[in-house]
Amino acid sequence: MKKLAYLATLLLVFLLSCEKSNNDLKQENLSLEEAVDKAAVDINLAVEAIEQSKAYALFNRELNTKGLSDDDPPALSIQLEDLKGYYVYAPDEENESETFKQHKAHCNSYFKRIDDSEWFIINLPYQKAINPSALLSHNAQEEYENNMLITTSAYVYERDNSMKWSNYSLASQFDVDDEYAGNLWVHATVKDYFKSKTHSKFGFTDEHFMVVETQLSDTILLRYALEDADVATLFSEKVVLVVDVKTEMPHLHFAYELIIGDIKIVNAFNENNQLEYFVYKTDELQEEAIVEIIQSGEGVASADLLFMHQNKDLKITFDDGSSVLLSELLGDSQAVLSELFNSMKELYLSQMLINKLAWQIYKEQICDAEGSE
Repeated sequence: MKKLAYLATLLLVFLLSCEKSNNDLKQENLSLEEAVDKAAVDINLAVEAIEQSKAYALFNRELNTKGLSDDDPPALSIQLEDLKGYYVYAPDEENESETFKQHKAHCNSYFKRIDDSEWFIINLPYQKAINPSALLSHNAQEEYENNMLITTSAYVYERDNSMKWSNYSLASQFDVDDEYAGNLWVHATVKDYFKSKTHSKFGFTDEHFMVVETQLSDTILLRYALEDADVATLFSEKVVLVVDVKTEMPHLHFAYELIIGDIKIVNAFNENNQLEYFVYKTDELQEEAIVEIIQSGEGVASADLLFMHQNKDLKITFDDGSSVLLSELLGDSQAVLSELFNSMKELYLSQMLINKLAWQIYKEQICDAEGSE
């Protein structure tokens, strides 16, 4: 029996490897135009799945009237250890009394601790989560259902008094009606005011993840990416600006890269010091392909001149003379991804939701401690 099971396992591995090899072979046999079309279809299907996910509404900034959070943190350092526990949304009716508003407004209580936990867990209404500006607003007549669970397994908020230095990271999972509704990972650092790095990743489904990376220093970097569960890139756009101050005249190095599926478009300076764009399919240069950059309002070497900022388009001309605009291939998906990437770059969800919850719990614990003295 063991021998049969072993042979069956070998056969399965062989069949899977053959299937993978056949898929790779099919990809290689596609023409450049076919590969571009396939990449666009894959991106559009991913965007459709993202729009249908519960997580998509978490990034709907139109519901917010206050923009980004302007709340001040209640401490210079808040760690997961300070927040551990299981909490439910249960606003204290005393919050609404006139006496409380006049004398203890800073001690409003919206959450009740019901159990211990190694993590920071909050059970709250989904409708509050998708509209964080109303998160800490409640009246006695309001009906709500705690149908969303946010489980934060990592949380670090640290900064100095001058804000010259800060360190921030978190890992949170979202579930709505007992179903998966996303995962968020963030790490952001600031040193000496103008040196900063951020890395933000969000899983809208088990299969689709969006990544944003930024860096601000002598090297300016901005990268947007849409990936699948195998970390295969469906879409990626990256711009890098490096200021070389070693020479008498400071020189700006500009690098641009756009990836859709197996297609990669990169820039380089030719022998006449003119900027050109080149197309690669599965790392093979497509010598007959031509890329034309269509831009509006930004300089060629600008960190803001991006397809995902919707002020840049790429026209690809194939070896048979036919051409296509990338914006036409992606259609509405470009605007959807653009808005999501922009939200993630601003750390919208972590600032507007996770921080609000963490800081509120922290303040409520301080008030409870003061009340027990």
